[in-house]
Amino acid sequence: MTARETSLADLERLAFYATPPHPCAYLDGRQAITLFADPRAPMTPTLYSRLAEYGFRRSGEHVYRPQCPHCQACVSVRVPVAAYRPNRSQRRIWKRNSDLSAARVEDVSGDEYFRLYRRYMSTRHAGGSMDDASIESYLGFLSAGWSETWFVEFRLRDNTLLSRRSTTATANSVLSRRRNSTNQVSLQPALRKPR
Repeated sequence: MTARETSLADLERLAFYATPPHPCAYLDGRQAITLFADPRAPMTPTLYSRLAEYGFRRSGEHVYRPQCPHCQACVSVRVPVAAYRPNRSQRRIWKRNSDLSAARVEDVSGDEYFRLYRRYMSTRHAGGSMDDASIESYLGFLSAGWSETWFVEFRLRDNTLLSRRSTTATANSVLSRRRNSTNQVSLQPALRKPR
């Protein structure tokens, strides 16, 4: 059986669970429903890659996607890198951010990274269940035993840490490598105002 056939068979056996409606973490005044893959089921990079094709993402070991009946605003963006050509606006953004450096880092357990994460959570998810994170929950959020995770930090020329990403995320970014793609999460509250 090929990896693709195995992941299809695993996908067909996988149970999913929907949360009751809850306040949306992204759009004020909206209700959201989250669909979780069974957290007790064994997850593999191949199965996760298949789920990602259907808009699933991960937070630590949990694999989920928005499943809101009256809203489709939370969509995964796919960029075919080989065919990508920046448009005029994107070239301006690239130029405007020429003072950024990016570097892959191995260890993001330090206080500087944790403070950035806390700032992100209190800005993006204020009052939510993840708003008062501990160092343990922060480290658990970043990684999954079945996922190859990389961390990329972004700094300004003055050495200010902007973000961290891990594979399965990017900018301070967390990147998760999948069979045919990379998933990225940026943990950076906005520091610059659009011009």
